[in-house]
Order: sequence, then C-alpha cells, then structure tokens
Amino acid sequence: MNARKGRRGRPPGLTRKVIGAAAMEIVEADGASALTMVRLAERLGVAPSALYNHISGKDQLLVFVQDEVLSQVDTSALAELAREVRADVVRMAEVDGEGTKIHGGSRAKRLRDALEQWARSYRAVLSRQYELIPLIATRPVAGSPNIRNMYEVVARAMLAGGIPERDVVPVIVAFENFLFGAAMDYNAPPTIFNPGPGDVVTPAFARVLDAYTGVIDGGAAASGRDEAPADPAALIDDSSEAAASLGGQVEGLDEAIEGVRNPYAAVPFEWGLERLLNGIEQVVEDAES
Repeated sequence: MNARKGRRGRPPGLTRKVIGAAAMEIVEADGASALTMVRLAERLGVAPSALYNHISGKDQLLVFVQDEVLSQVDTSALAELAREVRADVVRMAEVDGEGTKIHGGSRAKRLRDALEQWARSYRAVLSRQYELIPLIATRPVAGSPNIRNMYEVVARAMLAGGIPERDVVPVIVAFENFLFGAAMDYNAPPTIFNPGPGDVVTPAFARVLDAYTGVIDGGAAASGRDEAPADPAALIDDSSEAAASLGGQVEGLDEAIEGVRNPYAAVPFEWGLERLLNGIEQVVEDAES
C-alpha cells in the first residue's frame, strides 16, 4: 500500500511551496488552462480532497501560482542598495553628525543600476509565463508573501535611492505597466503588424514599420510590402537610416534576439527601459535640488 495514501489528515511534505511548485510545473508543461485541482492532486500523488486541507479552492491556488511566479524575480541588487545606503547614512552620522543626504549623483546611478537588474529579471520571468500575465496583473497581492516581500524590497531601495515617498508607488506601477506589456510583446508573433488582403493602405505606418523591422532584417519583407509608398520622402527619411539609429541604441542586439519568439521586441524594450531609467535619475535629482 502507498504509505502516503494510507495516512489521514495532511500528507507529509504537502506545503504551500510544494503545491505552488507543482502547479507551476503543470502550467509550464501544458498551459494555464490545464491547471485544475484534480490534475494538481494527481501530480502530487494525493486525493483531491487532501488539497483542501491546505487551500480553499482554485481561487487560492491561483494566488499560490502568482506568488510562485514572482518569487523568481531577482531583487538582490535593490536589497543591496538599501543596505549600502543605510550604512552610508549611519557612517556619515557618526563622522559629522549629518546623515540626511549622501552624494545625490552616485545614489541616483546606483538606484538606476539596481532597478535595471530588477526590471530585466521581472520581464524575463513574465516572458516565460506570459499566459499568466492577465492573472498576475489583476489579482490582489493579499495572501502572496513573496510578492509583498518583493514590493517591500523595491520600496526600501527606492526610498534609499532618493525617490520621494509620494512617487514610489507610481514608479513601481509605471515599471510594471511597461514590463507586463514588454513580456507580452516578447511572445507576440513577429507578423503582428502585417497587413492582410484587402486592408486599407497605410503608407506612413508601413514606412515606419520598415524602419522598425529594418533593425533586424532590412524591413520591407517583414512588414508585408513589396514596394515603397508612392511618396516616401513626404513621410520619413530613408528607413535604413532610421533603422540604423534604432539599432545603435541596443548593445548586443544579436544576442538579445537569439531564439526569441518575436525578435522585433528587443528594440522597443531597450528604448522604453532606457527612458524609464533616465526618468528615475531625474526624479532623484529634482528631489535633491
């Protein structure tokens, strides 16, 4: 007889972490739609009724799943920043009795670097689990200790980095709005903007699309056009120049697009992240001026 099935009550080792990890294995193997209480019980080798000793039902299971997903986001650089700044403040207070302000420029740069690592990790995690993005983006974080801990680390780092209290939540939400969309774009079909038979002619958009796709492959074939617009000069400068300008902003572009579903996602992600991070530095500088 199976020893696990022969016991009553809670099966040994059936914890929140174990349940969440098993649920994620199902999602990763077969998609979010395959996650059911019956399927999860089968994977764990228990009766479905045993799961209800640990979770109230499918809704709470989804809380476990979102918490498990975001536990993979790397916040180590942000945590280190908060520790370093706190140590700097204490040290300055011991030296000259002042601990209220430390080198603003260097602090803004340190915050920028830590947020960049967090953002890249966050996008990578979401890109792997993009089917769960609607769930994660709209479900409350109550009952999700890993997510709440992530926000605590991010908030401490932003405060330590010089972001005013009133701006911390808007900054977090702005980053998440961008990163959730970027993760979806990472998994979007490369032909998402291509016209179909009988579509209206959109020469301006076709021209800029050539510039965009030209970063990767020269443009026109990817945007679904065989010929240039009738009057391209009236729309935009030569698309090859525009493409070169965009491509020059992405260091290691070949590596960034290797093996991804949508190779065109790299340029807008880098473009947007750079400007978000620039904005962070400006916020810190403005707060300290």
